[in-house]
Amino acid sequence: MNAQIFPRGDRLPEGTFTGAAYLYPLEDNDLLNAGAVTFEPGARNNWHAHPVAQLLVVTAGEALCKEEGKPAVRVRTGESAYTPAGVRHWHGAVPDAEMTHVAVTLKGPDGPVEWGRPVTDEEYAQAAAEAV
Repeated sequence: MNAQIFPRGDRLPEGTFTGAAYLYPLEDNDLLNAGAVTFEPGARNNWHAHPVAQLLVVTAGEALCKEEGKPAVRVRTGESAYTPAGVRHWHGAVPDAEMTHVAVTLKGPDGPVEWGRPVTDEEYAQAAAEAV
């Protein structure tokens, strides 16, 4: 188990996540939304995009991050991943370990996120196999 620096928080809705994920809110204001999100092994969010941008900082475990049209990457504890405005992507835990990241999402006029379809098991397995 990974050492956690934030409480687990409340479970996130299943409609935008596959598997169990939990949110501990850190900040929500006119400019940005920030929270510590803990994913159980294999859990991930749906494909989505941010109208402005997003920064993830992994605080425990390893994340899988996948931008549309690019190879998946592993983001380890202490590393970060930046997603520019409008880029479709998803992120979640590796198959065999829990992961927590702090997500800092800048808000646009239509909010911080535009949700898409779930990541299929096949897409997830391919990402886990290709990520380095």
